Amino acid sequence: MTDGLAQLTSDSARESSGDGPTRRARVLLTDLSRNDGRALLDQLRDAGFDAILARNHTELCLNLLTWQPDAVVTEGRARVADSAALARLIRRSARRSVATIFVCSRAPDVDLGAAVLLEPVVYAELERAS
Repeated sequence: MTDGLAQLTSDSARESSGDGPTRRARVLLTDLSRNDGRALLDQLRDAGFDAILARNHTELCLNLLTWQPDAVVTEGRARVADSAALARLIRRSARRSVATIFVCSRAPDVDLGAAVLLEPVVYAELERAS
């Protein structure tokens, strides 16, 4: 993982070439509780990120292909196998490397192949995890 979401912004700026505007880092939120998702969405936008909220797996997959986010933040599943499967889906569906961050109520017993944050999540913790 990188040194933080701030690194995503500088990486995005480097990807932007020519005289056009610099692209802000894109963060896709999915499967978060309504209040947590909205609060984190607002925090990310206030911090200068392009952030959107996918309401279901169909929107998640469509946004991975078309919007091409730099990071995906999602809720960890009650069943670890479901979280690991979602991490694989994100890696397969994305057109390029995407940081995946799970938000969990407790630490998982196995490695999910992605960063894990414990609830409640605030922007500062999210930045350190990526």
